[in-house]
Amino acid sequence: MCSYQRYHLRSSSRVPHRQPYQLRSYQERHLPKLLHMNDPENAHIDRKLWSDEMEEKLIDLLYADALIGVIKVGRITSQDHATYAQRLTAMGRSKYDASQIKGKIHRLKGKQRLFSDLISQTGMGWDPETGTVIASDEHWSHAIRVKSQWKNFRHAGCPKYEELCTIFGVSVATGAHAHAHASTQPLQLLRKRSSVMKICTLAPMCAVA
Repeated sequence: MCSYQRYHLRSSSRVPHRQPYQLRSYQERHLPKLLHMNDPENAHIDRKLWSDEMEEKLIDLLYADALIGVIKVGRITSQDHATYAQRLTAMGRSKYDASQIKGKIHRLKGKQRLFSDLISQTGMGWDPETGTVIASDEHWSHAIRVKSQWKNFRHAGCPKYEELCTIFGVSVATGAHAHAHASTQPLQLLRKRSSVMKICTLAPMCAVA
């Protein structure tokens, strides 16, 4: 004679670790991805954490260290992130940690790459004296159709673009219509050198070779 074992089925509602299934809208499921597509440099994060003054101070610190070889080919370690967080905190009113420095450097690198791509397009140029993009309305319209993020550079350009290229160890893209006033080049070099000396004065860790 065959014997049968009795099984008892339990309602899923009695299982404590199970959560009721909820349908989410497309926007809710893909919001992080959509935000990244529309705002690859996470400008909304920058606005909350970084003022223009503190961003400039970080770039100046990175640039000074790149000039004397502390930063080589854009290699910035976790220890460097912690060090820059301490130095920036000492220079401003906000307190920064290593993760915020790492994120900011990542966004600055993305911004530099995006701007380099823009001014390497046909008809797009860059004036290092003013830091603005040189292009006709027609070329701007075409560029924005290709990549909408480029429109952020139309009026403001990319401040400290040359410094960012030095920090990350890449060549400065000049573009087809880029130009520099020869009479101002020595002055620009002197200003940058003066800026480095000022940063080194504020941050004793830095020693100009």
